[in-house]
Amino acid sequence: MSWTNFIEIQAYLGIAWAIYHFGLRNSNCYRFNRFYLLFASLLSCIIPFINFNTTEISSAIYSLPAFTVINEATDLSLVHSGLEINWLYIAYLLISMGIVAKILLEIPKALEGIAIDGKLSKVIVNPKVDGPHSFWNRLIVPQYPIEEAIEAHELSHIEQKHHLDLLFFHLLIVAFWINPFAWLLMKSAKFNHELLADRSVISTGVKNYEYQELLLSKMLKCNYPILSHSFINHNQVKQRIMMLTKNKSGKNALWQLLWALPLSLFIFAACNNKPAIEESVPVKTTAEQMPEYPGGQEALFAFMQENIKYPEAAKKDSTEGKVIVSFIIDKEGKVTESQVVKSVDPILDEAALEVINKMPNWQPAKDAGVVVPIKYHLPISFRLK
Repeated sequence: MSWTNFIEIQAYLGIAWAIYHFGLRNSNCYRFNRFYLLFASLLSCIIPFINFNTTEISSAIYSLPAFTVINEATDLSLVHSGLEINWLYIAYLLISMGIVAKILLEIPKALEGIAIDGKLSKVIVNPKVDGPHSFWNRLIVPQYPIEEAIEAHELSHIEQKHHLDLLFFHLLIVAFWINPFAWLLMKSAKFNHELLADRSVISTGVKNYEYQELLLSKMLKCNYPILSHSFINHNQVKQRIMMLTKNKSGKNALWQLLWALPLSLFIFAACNNKPAIEESVPVKTTAEQMPEYPGGQEALFAFMQENIKYPEAAKKDSTEGKVIVSFIIDKEGKVTESQVVKSVDPILDEAALEVINKMPNWQPAKDAGVVVPIKYHLPISFRLK
């Protein structure tokens, strides 16, 4: 994964959170919100690696011989830059490993106590914990039995497998801890889990006002393992009570929420896509007399050798591959409408386009004695040694 892909993922995570926070957060279609948070977060990690350029590489278009740009890094400044970027990778990885270690160290603590059989899970009685909470498929309590509504709330987390969502979001944070939106997405998902569990309790017949009183009576400062769901989070009680007083959304409201998915896809694709350049005049792919570079093919390759350089950023990221650029030699012999038809990386794409756009005028093509525009493909391979 290049730094470009990494940065794109951070931006897409921000877009995903913004759509939820400003558009979906206050709706009470909690199951839809759960799906959206998972789907949008996963899509944010995948979409930077998808090429949305739909321009087809037609075999009918004449392709010039491939040109290869080989990096031969021998200068000390380049080696020094490489060491700097390696240290940056190592520092980032060490912090990620520290987060993993913190999570793993909390697991044994969360499972301390006496295990007894429960309804849908193992109940672990641990007098040291501040209050009831669920951890994976375990219900941890300071004493047992507990209030039925609280037990139903925690068992709902287990039954709906909210722990799998938390595992996904913690993996997201391990990979992208530097991005505040990754943390905000997990926080939003955990709060939505609480709302889902609250609704599940109310559906069993518990009176709404009685449940609200229970929430207020249990509002204490408690510390819980980060992979767990706790009945009480004093920062969220007010919001949970407000959401409990909302009427459940009907099917029409659910359909109104579906704008979030196509909007997310549209925004992500729009950010990733490079608009195709429309051809304003008929362009041929072959002619009786094809265009000729001044001085011939050897002169063309000499020009490429002189004007294209391996981008420093691509060297640091060890990025290589073959970029295919299309361009048109118009009736005046000018190089026009250059675009990437096979992308490798934005940095390499830009370097390939830059050298194509610097080309001098060609001898234009002729077909049946008439000057015509011709479209070419030129493969440019970037290779590291």
